[in-house]
Amino acid sequence: MGRVINICNTAHLGDNLFSMVAFYHIKDFIEANDIYINYFCRVAYNKVTHNDNTEYHNQLSEFKCSDNILIHDLQFVYNNGTPCLNAWIGDTTKKFHLYNSRHLKFNEFLAVFFTQIFEMCQIPVKIDRFYYEDRDLLHRYENLSDSYKNIDILIVNSKPLSGQYELNDDIWNEYIKKLDTKYNIVTTRKVDGVKCTVDEKFTVKNIAAISTNIKVLIAVNTGVVVGLYNKYMLSNIKKAYIFDNNHGYSYKNFVNVNQITDISGKELADLIET
Repeated sequence: MGRVINICNTAHLGDNLFSMVAFYHIKDFIEANDIYINYFCRVAYNKVTHNDNTEYHNQLSEFKCSDNILIHDLQFVYNNGTPCLNAWIGDTTKKFHLYNSRHLKFNEFLAVFFTQIFEMCQIPVKIDRFYYEDRDLLHRYENLSDSYKNIDILIVNSKPLSGQYELNDDIWNEYIKKLDTKYNIVTTRKVDGVKCTVDEKFTVKNIAAISTNIKVLIAVNTGVVVGLYNKYMLSNIKKAYIFDNNHGYSYKNFVNVNQITDISGKELADLIET
């Protein structure tokens, strides 16, 4: 084995998915230069309440773009004092920190942040645009049941874990049920009577596969959204409405919205029916 780099992330699944997206940008370099990355993260958010105690590792493995990237339990770092570079975007030891970058849109910050992470690892790869391209998404889409294909609106209504947005279930659920009477929609958290990715126990990557062929995205900015940073959705989406009190995006057709009821029926009709 060639040079080995230890990277860790102490935070939630979405934070770790940022790293997985970033690794797509260095895949060719690390393979050509015989570099291996030991990536340490939690095995699950809460081992008590999760039946599958390898939830994080299973989900991240689906985004692992190279055999040169090895995913390990973060507890190994704690138990053995293994030195590693923390790739959590909230780590205040980084020379370029999230809270000092308010002039950047969130995807722009991620590109700069991970470029500097890789510089610290002596990997001279500059990320110009934060996204990933993975044809496995297209294969997964083809294997979906027809009810999850040609979705008009993908709604990410998962509860945020880092204070991104205060989601009012009563308002959102009423709005979603009305949309369901008009359009082919799917949610990521169950609303009575509405098709949901939870019904099929879809992973984040399965949801990303759905996103490759949707017209509209309505999304609370949670970890699920990181899987949507794929080339296919970013190229095809007519409009993405993002709910996040702190950050916006510079991706084409992405807009921040305060309340779901601010999205008018006419605007959606113009996007979906034309």
